[in-house]
Amino acid sequence: MSTQLSVSEARIMRFLKGGACEVQDSVRATHVLLAADRGTIAASRAELESMHRKGLLRWEDERLVLAPHGNRCLKQRG
Repeated sequence: MSTQLSVSEARIMRFLKGGACEVQDSVRATHVLLAADRGTIAASRAELESMHRKGLLRWEDERLVLAPHGNRCLKQRG
């Protein structure tokens, strides 16, 4: 199954490719911060929920990780 990725989805997935991250509240109610040793990025709550429903992301021990399907989609994107 091929999944078309938006630019922001690909950015989030590239960040998660480096490993799991913690999800923290942001100043903006519509966004969260994805934090890891390698840095922090902001992401839309709605976009993360959509990516989770598509099987691109998953929760693992209260941390967000790239799902196997997400990794395949990212590789296909190039």
